[in-house]
Amino acid sequence: MSIQDLPKGLLEASRTVLQNSKDYEEFFKSALKKFGVDSPADFKSDEEKKKFFDYVDKNYKGEKEEQKESVKKFSRSYRLDEASVNYVYFDKAEANKFSKKIASFVDSVDIERSVAGHFNVKVKGDKQGLKKSTDIAIKMSESVEVVSEAKKGKYKSKKASNIVRDITKVMKREKKEGFEVKDIEDFIKMFKKGIETEMYDEMEILTDRSLKMIDKLFMNMETMPREEIGAIINKHDPDLYDMMFGY
Repeated sequence: MSIQDLPKGLLEASRTVLQNSKDYEEFFKSALKKFGVDSPADFKSDEEKKKFFDYVDKNYKGEKEEQKESVKKFSRSYRLDEASVNYVYFDKAEANKFSKKIASFVDSVDIERSVAGHFNVKVKGDKQGLKKSTDIAIKMSESVEVVSEAKKGKYKSKKASNIVRDITKVMKREKKEGFEVKDIEDFIKMFKKGIETEMYDEMEILTDRSLKMIDKLFMNMETMPREEIGAIINKHDPDLYDMMFGY
């Protein structure tokens, strides 16, 4: 199976999106090198990580503005060898949906997220299973939708009480030691109220407004409580942590 086997309209769209992803990945890697690290996880503080992503946001243009207006779900595929094919998706929900549809008749399905942000679905199986997988991928892609306006919502964590409890402990300790805790208090209030999100089909992300508010609160905190709060959220709700601090 090769990219040439895809419908013409999808082929052209896929080429455009893939090229932008490739350009972004190359820029992202060069930015990491410029900052002297191999991965965002190598930064020793949130301030350093913020400076890095601010640099990326400011200096990489690509289709950033266009992507704010819509979410596109294109896919393409290419053969890795005789027994496996790699399918590329630009939407996590679609990658998961595709994987579930084919899991019963292939040998294995693995999803990996690339540095550029798209999702590689690596499938292994016999010739018949791979052909069926490709047919399903094409059928899903033929019903591509562009969502121009996301549905707003509030993120409610299943572990909300645990998160509030542990962050409150950090706040009380900081207050007892004489440190300013207003930003921690404001974050707890924001969290209890429900952090504003946008829904694109099955994919939920934080709104720009939420991210700006969180960034402002966390940047004003002392390093130790900020890192502790991040660790608390990651412990109880990794999905929320990824939405807040992932890239």
